[in-house]
Amino acid sequence: MTSSEKKTVALWKRRLLPGTETFIRNQQDAYSRYAAVAIGSQRQKSPLARESDMLLYENGGILGKVKAKILSVCGYSRELSSLLENESIDIVHAHFAPEGFSISRACKRLGIPLVVSFHGHDINEAPYIPGWRGKRYRRRLKKLFKEADAFIAISEALRERAVNLGCPPEKIQVKYTGIPITGTENTGSESVEKYWDVIFVGRFIDIKGPLHVIQAASKAQEALGKPVKLAMIGSGPLLEEAQTLATQLDVCVEFMGHQAPPEVARELQRSRVFCAPSMSIKPNQLEGFGMVYLEAALASVPVNAYAYGGVQEAVAHEESGLLAREGDVEELACNLTRLLADPDEAQRMGLAGKKRAIELFSMTRCIAEIELFYDEVLAR
Repeated sequence: MTSSEKKTVALWKRRLLPGTETFIRNQQDAYSRYAAVAIGSQRQKSPLARESDMLLYENGGILGKVKAKILSVCGYSRELSSLLENESIDIVHAHFAPEGFSISRACKRLGIPLVVSFHGHDINEAPYIPGWRGKRYRRRLKKLFKEADAFIAISEALRERAVNLGCPPEKIQVKYTGIPITGTENTGSESVEKYWDVIFVGRFIDIKGPLHVIQAASKAQEALGKPVKLAMIGSGPLLEEAQTLATQLDVCVEFMGHQAPPEVARELQRSRVFCAPSMSIKPNQLEGFGMVYLEAALASVPVNAYAYGGVQEAVAHEESGLLAREGDVEELACNLTRLLADPDEAQRMGLAGKKRAIELFSMTRCIAEIELFYDEVLAR
């Protein structure tokens, strides 16, 4: 199929593109049957920004900022409507609910089908913000449920949450984000010499459970009768508390700070177990999925975590890792001890996790399913 024969999907994000949203670029590059173009209001300075991005107000100065704000709040933009028409956009895919709020008016006026993806905070916590902001968000979300043509949830847990908030069940399907497969995964990182016993990758915030990792490592080294070497990649408000806790519990931890994706992949390959016990801290919090669990799987590293939210879809209990009851540090520690005490079982789970990630969550497979979803929407 030539590029001129392909239908065009516009990937809509007001700011193109925050460095944390690598998955949007990965998806854009993986489309096969659709031509994907990225459209936004203004440029976000980050490694993910591209010259090919179509921006409404890149050089608009103060006036452009005002127009971008009006678009965000009211959903009105003459420039957006013109761009969608001029580029012959067949379907729009907005990532995150607020992006759907801002573009639904233009799509409705032009008769362009709109698909909105929910990724986590936009459907978990934002609707429950107290006061007038939460009330306004819920009102806009209710309107979006009516006006958008279809919705994507990145996990069954998020789909259930959206339906409970009023999304018509027939409008929403689960489509996993997908993870790029480079072709090197089949060489087997199990052959790489292991340096770390345990590795954590994530923000140092309550919901990601960094303190639970240190507590579990402490209990595991007591049960094993030898030190457990722990690497922790990331930063955040709990970093100092985590450092203090590691000293108090006499756990050997190397706090590595923020690392680029290639370095994260390297350290994962050098690790025996990946421990990331995400959990709910406040009402309505939920881990949407957790791509880092797939990154660990591709490195042939078994996962030790809590059975929580979308983690239960990313990790197959007793197959690619072990899932403890949410918040149960004792069980988390027992599972960690089990994996460290039995390297053969850990390797078996790591290899099974890699096989599962490649078969079920490859970017190629996931984008193909999303393109089929577009076909369904356009055929309505």
